Amino acid sequence: MNDNQLSGTIPREIAKLRNLNVLEASGNKLTGNLPSTIGLMQNLDKILLHDNKISNTIPSEIGNLSNLRYLRLGTNELIGSIPPEIFAHTNLTFFDVSNNKLTGSIPSEIGQCDRLLIRE
Repeated sequence: MNDNQLSGTIPREIAKLRNLNVLEASGNKLTGNLPSTIGLMQNLDKILLHDNKISNTIPSEIGNLSNLRYLRLGTNELIGSIPPEIFAHTNLTFFDVSNNKLTGSIPSEIGQCDRLLIRE
């Protein structure tokens, strides 16, 4: 679903897609919050939602995704700090939150990642 001019918000009901491995909708015009219910999608390996207009904070519930290896949220309108909970139970090897409006310090738990893109 990349580069398709999709607009609107990501619905909370996305959590009903429990067997989904990859959530990929980059390069669209998605807005609003990233729903906290995304933390219920236990089979997610990749979240690729870069190059949209997603706003508000990164939900700490992403930390519930023990299979998650790639989290790409760069070039959105995210605010607040990076929740350390994201790194508690995930297996992140790629983490991109570049080109957002994030503040605060970088969590020490981030050290397990192989590739980090925090600010560009």
